[in-house]
Amino acid sequence: MANLNIGSESEEMYLVKLAHLLEDGHQTPVPLPILAQALGVQPASANQMVRRLSEMGLLRYEPYRGVAFTPAGNRLTQTILRFRRLWAVFLAHHLGFSPVEADTLACALEHQTTPALADRLDRFLGFPRQDPLGKPIPEQTDEAIQPTGAPLSALPVGAAGQIIRIPEAGPVRDFLLAGDIRPGKTITVNGKAEGDALLVASGDRLVCLSADIAGQVVVLPTQVKEMA
Repeated sequence: MANLNIGSESEEMYLVKLAHLLEDGHQTPVPLPILAQALGVQPASANQMVRRLSEMGLLRYEPYRGVAFTPAGNRLTQTILRFRRLWAVFLAHHLGFSPVEADTLACALEHQTTPALADRLDRFLGFPRQDPLGKPIPEQTDEAIQPTGAPLSALPVGAAGQIIRIPEAGPVRDFLLAGDIRPGKTITVNGKAEGDALLVASGDRLVCLSADIAGQVVVLPTQVKEMA
């Protein structure tokens, strides 16, 4: 990973996972236990790695509060995500890989990518805004990574939002796609039922989602409609 000036894949994994949590709506600083749980590691291990990344100037760790990016860490992580997600678009749209396969393969290609190559790839692909899994493709800026969405379950009745992420694989993803609930679509919360289930509209489809499934759909809120 010489092009990205980072020491190991483990260090990169922490940076990328923190970015994913922010994209999914977590506020910064992200509590260390939440980061550890997302990575599937013990809090003690996460604490050790976070302190190492803090010493490298990539993260800022505030005891009892959580973890945040430094400007340098943010720039590096945006670059990693940009390279990876551009390759995922290429692999899925031009070579026919599934979104999950493309995402996995893109992790390897990202390590061999330079900024100049990424710029040419971006131009070739027509400057895509999202990867095949609905994740945003960052631009090369100094701005901090901001939360880009919220769980669908958090929207009030009458609210609408653009879907930016659904589960990457599994029966929940299959169920959502069957109901035309997919990244890029606008979805509206028409009502709530027992157990906090949601009645939602996506296009001309009406679907009832359990609270658990609705919590796995990440949306970018757009408006609140007046309900009849």
